[in-house]
Amino acid sequence: MAVRRTGVLIVGGGPVGLYASSLLSAYGVPSLLAERSVNRSTHPRAHLINSRSMELLRQLGLEPAVRAHTPPLHEWSHFRYCTSLLGEEIAAQDHTASAAWRALSAASSSSLAHLSQPKLERLLRSEAEARAAPSGAELLDGYRLVDLAQHAGGVRATLLRDGEPSVAVECDELLACDGAHSTVRRALGLELRGPPVLQHFHSVHFSAPALAAALRARPAMLYFVFNPRVIAVLVAHNLAEGEWVAQLPFFPPLQPAEPDPSACHAAIAACLGGGAPRFEVRSISRWAMSALVAQRLSIGRVHLLGDAAHQFPPAGALGANTGLADAHNLCWKIAAAAGGAPRALVESYDAERRPLARRNARLAVHNYHRGLRVSSALGLPSALPHAIGRALGRLPGGGAPPALAAGAAEALLSLGRRALLGGPPLLGRHRRAAAAAVVESGGALPLLFARHELGYRYCEAGAAVVGARADEGAADRTVEEMEDEAYTPSSAAGCRLPHVWLSDYEGARVSTHDLLHAREAGARMAGGAPALTLLIDALGGKMWTSAAKRLPGARLQLVAIACEPDSAARETEADAYDASGEWARRREVTPSGALLVRPDGHVAWRCDSLEDAALASEREVGEALHAVLRTLNWME
Repeated sequence: MAVRRTGVLIVGGGPVGLYASSLLSAYGVPSLLAERSVNRSTHPRAHLINSRSMELLRQLGLEPAVRAHTPPLHEWSHFRYCTSLLGEEIAAQDHTASAAWRALSAASSSSLAHLSQPKLERLLRSEAEARAAPSGAELLDGYRLVDLAQHAGGVRATLLRDGEPSVAVECDELLACDGAHSTVRRALGLELRGPPVLQHFHSVHFSAPALAAALRARPAMLYFVFNPRVIAVLVAHNLAEGEWVAQLPFFPPLQPAEPDPSACHAAIAACLGGGAPRFEVRSISRWAMSALVAQRLSIGRVHLLGDAAHQFPPAGALGANTGLADAHNLCWKIAAAAGGAPRALVESYDAERRPLARRNARLAVHNYHRGLRVSSALGLPSALPHAIGRALGRLPGGGAPPALAAGAAEALLSLGRRALLGGPPLLGRHRRAAAAAVVESGGALPLLFARHELGYRYCEAGAAVVGARADEGAADRTVEEMEDEAYTPSSAAGCRLPHVWLSDYEGARVSTHDLLHAREAGARMAGGAPALTLLIDALGGKMWTSAAKRLPGARLQLVAIACEPDSAARETEADAYDASGEWARRREVTPSGALLVRPDGHVAWRCDSLEDAALASEREVGEALHAVLRTLNWME
């Protein structure tokens, strides 16, 4: 059997695996990506890339490409609730017309994008291939993992492609990015934990280019449709191109799990409404909405990422976005360990990411139930189909015959839908007004989650940042706390570094987050180990500059920001200038203080001032900094 050697084996070539490949290549870590499929699915799935994920893509230089493929904002800024796409509109919510949108836009150098997963995968694939050769990476299609075993210092895995001899791979780390039915997770014997399945859906990908003209006056990302024939959510992945997905709920065992193409076609016709243009069904799949998190994300040198580690309801677009953050968290640590950092840094992955996965699972479940408030206001409680199923299941003999049960269920469901918008006109108007009130009050499903996207904090243990903040993972949070998305940037240890627009030495606008990677950008195409960044004041932080010279090989870059008036700032050796004075307010340290920031933009350590820390000499500052780097598992 042939044996191949690589630094990291990535199993699975979806967005998370491809992003991990690119990031490892950027850091100069060789990897091998094995994807079992040869022909990738074109069925659109995830589609919202949140601000934090766009920051991570920005680091690789991918933000412009994603933005270029994203439809114009006005086409997807709304959620609309209607009797059909061409029928009566019950309510609409413009997410860009809110204070939440303005606050989120001010808090990040990047803004969210609306791009279907197959298109994002193509961009990530191109990036991974472009970076592969300089770093010694390789991408293999058609290979599936059939065996793995850990040993001292690494992992041995066996890959197989149909019709070819198996291939053994020796690697330092293995990343399981192989989706919800992860082969790696099963091989490790790890369980997924969470509540029972919340809902089953048939997902129907259809094409309707002519629909764009009919919806020119009321475009949206999501259309929630309620009428006597169907209740569904339609996702406009690209309105101008006519790329749509309909999510049609079904209720096993009351309804068959296998989709009926003619029934799906009729349901979409009912969603579009009378006079709708022709459409073509491209593909149909089924899926179960779950909220599950693996009992552990790492065992030894094998790590779970993305859907292999956790699965969430799509409400809030937390799934793929959490997976991209998983990959970033793990990959920079692997690269640092390859560059000499203690391996304990890699071992912190589970402690940091699993609490956040649990938190996001709870939020996604809450968002799902929040989305049901509109249907409840319209007179159709979401519990009704499940109650019908329980009632039929209690019939003598263990339940009704399948055909009878399905017929009874469909009759009852149809009756419920007819009651929804049927009945006396006065009652119908009252219910639609109640539903509109839910949307207008902000009680329905939102689009923006600033606190959950940007406000999570890794906890301190001494000076080390090692785990998610406990109160963010609390299971007993009130509804008000769950729905509070107010985000206050902070430079406290564990928090994401506040974003502030500065000017670089050439006068160009640059984010504080860009400064973490600007000096590495040129070297990274050829590969370069990640560095911690020490942010200091250009005038008040000179002792830090001298002290850092006492730490050769620490992979520590200094970035000096001038916060003085422009005339004085230009005379300093600064990397950026705070012309607005915003950074001086946001940094939360004195001019003699410093912020030590990780490659993922989270503050690892903060010194408020040299005076408060009782550091009076360059030697003392250097010793203190060395002690911090050891505590952070950055140096031996």
